[in-house]
Amino acid sequence: MKDVGYGGCVESPLRSPDLNPLDFFLWEYIKQRVHGTPPTTLQELRNCITDACASVSSAMLYNVQREVHSRVQMCIVAEGHHFEHDR
Repeated sequence: MKDVGYGGCVESPLRSPDLNPLDFFLWEYIKQRVHGTPPTTLQELRNCITDACASVSSAMLYNVQREVHSRVQMCIVAEGHHFEHDR
């Protein structure tokens, strides 16, 4: 798959959840926040998800951005193959 970056198109591995911040950070973060106090209605669930998204701080986003960079570097070293990372 090709991603468009500042330098043009760049090859990237297909189906790479370890490189996708939604997969390695956001969904798990929201799940932890929502399941802390399980909602009893659909509206409560919506509110919990909205509150969880709103609670993501600038510092958290900065750390996620650094983690993406680190994971991309590991992927490059592994030549696009599977790589291990600390969680």
